[in-house]
Amino acid sequence: MLRPLSLALQEARDTRQEGRLEQAAYEHLGNMAKVARGALAAKLDQEQAALGLVRERLAAEVLLLEDVDLKKLERHRKLLESSMQRQLDLLGQVLARVSSTTLQAQAEARELRVKLRLVR
Repeated sequence: MLRPLSLALQEARDTRQEGRLEQAAYEHLGNMAKVARGALAAKLDQEQAALGLVRERLAAEVLLLEDVDLKKLERHRKLLESSMQRQLDLLGQVLARVSSTTLQAQAEARELRVKLRLVR
C-alpha cells in the first residue's frame, strides 16, 4: 500500500541535486502520496465496515439479557424517569416563586425608599 510512496521518496533522494528535488521527482512524489492517501482511505472504509458488523453483533449480545434482568432494568428506568420528572416539576415551581418574589421584593423596596425619603 505504501510501497510506491516509499520507492518514490527513495528515488527523489537519489536524484536530488544540491539539496533540491527535480520537478519531475517532486511531481511523482506528490502523485504517489495521493495514491497512498486513496489506498489508506479505502482501507479505513473497509475497517469501518468490519467494525460496524462487530458493533452490531455486540449490541445484539448485550440486548439478549434474561427476561428477569430486562424487567428489573425497565422498573428502575421508570422509577428514575418519574423521579427526574418530579424534580423538574419542583424546580419549575421554585423558579416561578423566585421570579414572582423578586418582583414583589423590588416593589416593596421601592415603597420603603419612598417612605424613607418622606421621613427626612
